[in-house]
Amino acid sequence: MASNTSVPPPVRHGRAKTAIMLVCAFCASLLTATWPSLAVPHFASMYANFDVALPFVTRIVVEHPELFWMAPILTLLVWRLWPDRPRAALFALLFAIASLCVSAGLLIFALYLPIFQLAPAAG
Repeated sequence: MASNTSVPPPVRHGRAKTAIMLVCAFCASLLTATWPSLAVPHFASMYANFDVALPFVTRIVVEHPELFWMAPILTLLVWRLWPDRPRAALFALLFAIASLCVSAGLLIFALYLPIFQLAPAAG
């Protein structure tokens, strides 16, 4: 006696995983782009009181914080132009996380470098 029950087709989670990875990548790249806009004004007002020439890296970060807005654009480009389409969202996420880490290090280094250079003179 054979039963007439059909097995439902397997659920494919590929699109959902891709969407989640893209949302996370975009959020990470937006964080990379926005936090210089939050931190730089506080440091820029402090640097105005120093009355010394700022190092090159610090000047670039203070005068052009909009350069960090390249992170969301580059993340989208990595996603769209990655040759292995099934893994494009994964590599976009990895790129966004890497750009977040690199930009955090660069931002901390650039904003605190003048303070560290003036410490021996003050001490």
